[in-house]
Amino acid sequence: MRNNKGIVWGFLLTMLLAVVGPQTAFSFDAEAYFKGKTIRFVTGSRPGGGTDILLRYLAGNWGKFFPGNPRFVVTNFPPHVHGLNFVWRSRGNGLTVFMHSTSILREQRLSQAEFKTSQFKFVGDIGDRTTVVTGFDLPYQDIRDAMGKQGPPLKYLDQIPSPEDMNTQAFELMLLSYWLDLPAKFGVIAERGTSVTLLEMERGNMNVMVGGAGRWFGMPKLRPGWIAEGRMKPLLDVTYFGARMKPNAEFSDVDKVPQVYSLLNDEQKEIWTGMIEAPQAMNKPVVLPPKTPAHIVNVFRKALNEAMADDKFRAGIEKVTGMPALFVKADKAHKEALDSERLATRYQEKEKKLRRKMYNKYIRDK
Repeated sequence: MRNNKGIVWGFLLTMLLAVVGPQTAFSFDAEAYFKGKTIRFVTGSRPGGGTDILLRYLAGNWGKFFPGNPRFVVTNFPPHVHGLNFVWRSRGNGLTVFMHSTSILREQRLSQAEFKTSQFKFVGDIGDRTTVVTGFDLPYQDIRDAMGKQGPPLKYLDQIPSPEDMNTQAFELMLLSYWLDLPAKFGVIAERGTSVTLLEMERGNMNVMVGGAGRWFGMPKLRPGWIAEGRMKPLLDVTYFGARMKPNAEFSDVDKVPQVYSLLNDEQKEIWTGMIEAPQAMNKPVVLPPKTPAHIVNVFRKALNEAMADDKFRAGIEKVTGMPALFVKADKAHKEALDSERLATRYQEKEKKLRRKMYNKYIRDK
């Protein structure tokens, strides 16, 4: 009889838990948890670039949308892959979050990477996807003027330690130079980032760069007058998947800038999509460590959703960065990361061979 009573009480307890549900079994007090806390906002970008400017705006204004209004501090942790590794290894306690300057998949391909893009917890993706190849103090009106010419050369510097670890932007400019017969010269540099690039341009060591939305829309603030005076010109629109670039504060004739798809044949477009666009097809993704529990992830997502729905908050982004304050929510951003990972994996072996070919042509044989 005693055993039967135990069985009955066990059954009743199971039914009660089923009715009450798991949310009652665990109640997370986000207000109490985040109140008085400091959250480290990490980026692999150097200070002074477009990503850093946006991140510092978020650090100063995002907390008010959080329960408990926590304090955010910015940590610049270049190069990007090291910053991502740091966040990947961080505890999932909601006190470390990362903003990248493009798709995380770009860095996953480096041999130092310890992370897998799709396993980060995505909070959302901020900003426009405009991406542009720009030239500095060059006579060419756009990239078509440089095709088949002997010079002056397009000079580009980047982190290019090996074919495998070559930055994706260096790889894409090598492909364009090879396919379009451009007079290009490539060199190796220890550090990269917007501030480094602008300094090298001013020194005359570099005269072409690939810039995402942070650089393109931020340039009128970073170097006022360069574009308006014609010193810096958009040479080629390489916005992802055939989309068109948008005007910034100093350049409106975007229709006159050729889109990369118009210059590539079908085979080249296929390579470009799988090897270049897939690893970079985001703007400013915000992610948490992979072991962050759902109740903390949901606080971050709700706070960013509410912030990006706030007119004043978005207006502040556009004011300080010059960048349209567009927003991709977490679920869609995570799906984009998964789709890009699958597409890039399909071309992985082919890319290794092509990277080696470009490296030998533009670095090793020079």
